[in-house]
Amino acid sequence: MQLGAYRHWRVLKTIPFQEDTENVDLVNRAGDLLVVQNRPGGSWQPATVTGYVRRGGELVTTLSAFSEHGVRVRKHRGRWIVQTFQCIGNLSHADQPRWPTFYEKVGGHWQRADQRYPELFRDAYATLRFRCKQFPRDEVLPAYLNWTRKLLNGERVGSPPKEKQDV
Repeated sequence: MQLGAYRHWRVLKTIPFQEDTENVDLVNRAGDLLVVQNRPGGSWQPATVTGYVRRGGELVTTLSAFSEHGVRVRKHRGRWIVQTFQCIGNLSHADQPRWPTFYEKVGGHWQRADQRYPELFRDAYATLRFRCKQFPRDEVLPAYLNWTRKLLNGERVGSPPKEKQDV
């Protein structure tokens, strides 16, 4: 897990969890708790991230997401965001672009925030353009490229194509 050097977040504990889970990182910020479970996966780095907040003495789930390539927690434009990654395209795993998904805390819960931060998709756009030229027969990548182009041009877009999971 990548964690920016921000004083409001800190790793509380990294512990062995289960046989199939490498570790659990507990991160705390102003009463919020993010639990990131990294699992061994060969050429990929599967992880789950679960957000909790304490309400009335109980932990309430505010986020549950899966990532095929790790979890990133960072500050962007003054707001904390959680970033996950999915592999897209009908390609070998090594050639598949890592598609980012962004979440931010709004009103006590983590919500999808892809459309609020189009600038975070510039690298994805460049990668998709390259992969579309490299693999012109792939049927999935052009849809993601088109969605990203529209987002970067300020057009209103719906959910990214071919979603693998919901929060």
